[in-house]
Amino acid sequence: TPEAVQPTSTMLTSRADLPIQLIQHVQRTQEILAVDGLEMDLPIVDPYLQQYHPRSVLCLPLLHQHQLKGLLYLQHQSVEGVFNCDRITVLNFLGTQAASALTNAQLYQQSQTYGQQVEQSLAQLQASETRFLNLAVNIPGVIYQAQTTADGIKSILYASPDCEALFEVSAEEMTLGQYSFRDFEHPEDRLRVDQMLAKSYQQLEPFDFECRIVTKSGVVKWVHIVGRPNKQSDQSIICDGVMMDISDRKAIERQLEFTQYGLDHAAECFYCLDEEANIVQVNQATC
Repeated sequence: TPEAVQPTSTMLTSRADLPIQLIQHVQRTQEILAVDGLEMDLPIVDPYLQQYHPRSVLCLPLLHQHQLKGLLYLQHQSVEGVFNCDRITVLNFLGTQAASALTNAQLYQQSQTYGQQVEQSLAQLQASETRFLNLAVNIPGVIYQAQTTADGIKSILYASPDCEALFEVSAEEMTLGQYSFRDFEHPEDRLRVDQMLAKSYQQLEPFDFECRIVTKSGVVKWVHIVGRPNKQSDQSIICDGVMMDISDRKAIERQLEFTQYGLDHAAECFYCLDEEANIVQVNQATC
């Protein structure tokens, strides 16, 4: 009468109802071992066989492309000659099919697991990209990534949306190569910028400087530029950095310098006091 088979997972060494040493021998040799009436000389001494004396025993390795995928153990307690050559041939063929099925099932399980891992990685990547884009949009400046290949070819891999507000050209135009950041450098600052960038890229050291740019419509702006070049395995250099518009700060500095100059050269006496009424600054007329 057919009975439902319930798969279980237990350690082989914990099974007292199996010839463990015989099974382990077949596992090592990957050869079929058939026992008929226990009249043959066995390569191992198995306590289970000595105690229970099954009349017919077969242990068959399940091989797929010379790889062991499992073992089939069969026994008949009272009848000899159950596992003759014809039956072993059939069982070996079925075992080969079973090993192939097991391999396919393992591959399917691995593909399912890999697919889940890919989905999780893509979700994490998308979340990271969303966080980065939100950060890039809210940072007051242009986040950029530039590449210089081993052949000296330069390109902009990424520019944040504020690129258009700073240069009057879109980030897409920059990344497509229609424009380069250096196209907008003020002519009077170009040599100084060349020297600083050349030193930074040669020594792979961070750079931090201020310079002027001229926008597409001709507006002169001051920018603060920082970046860090890193050499890649293909000998290219990737530079990540930020550009910030500091034109307002520079205007205030110039106004303060102009005011200070006026005070220093005024005919009247001027002096400044701190909160404790101490004199902290005087002009030339006071002296």
